[in-house]
This record gives sequence, structure tokens and C-alpha cells, in this order.
Amino acid sequence: MKISFKTKLLLCMLIPVVILLSMTITPLLTLYKGTEVYIKANAYSSSDSFRGKNLSIEYSINHLDRSKFITEILNKEYKNYNPMNGYAVLKKNGNFYDVDYITLKKPTSGLYLKCFFTLYQEEEPNDKIDPRVYVNYNLDKYFSSEKEGLTPTHEFKYESEMTWNYLAKIKIYKGYALLHDVILKK
Repeated sequence: MKISFKTKLLLCMLIPVVILLSMTITPLLTLYKGTEVYIKANAYSSSDSFRGKNLSIEYSINHLDRSKFITEILNKEYKNYNPMNGYAVLKKNGNFYDVDYITLKKPTSGLYLKCFFTLYQEEEPNDKIDPRVYVNYNLDKYFSSEKEGLTPTHEFKYESEMTWNYLAKIKIYKGYALLHDVILKK
């Protein structure tokens, strides 16, 4: 059976459309079925030629103490800097959510975020090892809004000065997170 040129052309035009539509399924499910949570954040003014003026966002859940990792993860021997995939299980703490623990196995219930992290650190005799680990959640790191008053007035020079003056409104569905809004705390 010979396929006509018009049929081949139609198939070639439909393939990119189908791929683009399939890429919107997870974000749309998260938007409509996701659970809304608030996470503490800091925002910094930034701008570039692609995004224009925006807020660069740092989440409080990005820097975690090693005690948040299950012992199975901490007892492994790491010989390289390759990131590990895991899941951060969230728990409610007042009006916002914090990380309860990090595990390698996908949780069957509750709120969780897919994440990746690197625990390997080179040890030198005189160096103090940082007890915290940077965990990446693939959350949006830039946010643009037409709201007035979202522009930060103070840039932090030291991490000890951070006060987490913003709340990030995030929707989570089966580990996938979508930044919905950034709100200035009152």
C-alpha cells in the first residue's frame, strides 16, 4: 500500500502538534487537581533580556539539614558529584509547608515533591563540613508579576540575615509542582 504525499505531509504536521499537546498534560493536571501549599521564600530583584524585570526566588526548603535525610541515604558511600533523585515529603507547619524528610522511594500518600541532591563532599582535615545540603525541586526560580509592592527593598549579604519575607503559592500534584504566585508577608 502506497501512502500519498498529502497523507505524509499531514502526518508530519500533526506530530509536532501532538508532542506539544502532550507536554501540557502534567501542568494542566497540576493546575486543576493540585493541592495548594505555601512555602517560605526570599525574592531578589533581577532582570535580563529574555524575562525583563522579575523576581529571582529562593525557597526555604532548598537548604536542608542532613537530619532530614533518611539513614539509608546518609549511610551510602558517595564517590562522585552525581545528583541523586529523591522525594521530599512535606508536612504542614502553621500556614505553610516544610520538608518532613527526604526518601529515595516514591511515597504512596501525602504531599511530596520530586527532587535531586548531592551529598558528596570532599573532606580535608582543616575544613568544616557544612551540615546542610542544597536540594533542587525544579520549582520556578524566576517570577514576573504585575502586582505592585513585590519588589524587594533589602538585599541580603549574609545567609544569617534571611527572614523569608515572601510566601510562594505552589500547586502540587503527584510530585510535580507549579509556582502559582508570590505573596509578600504582612
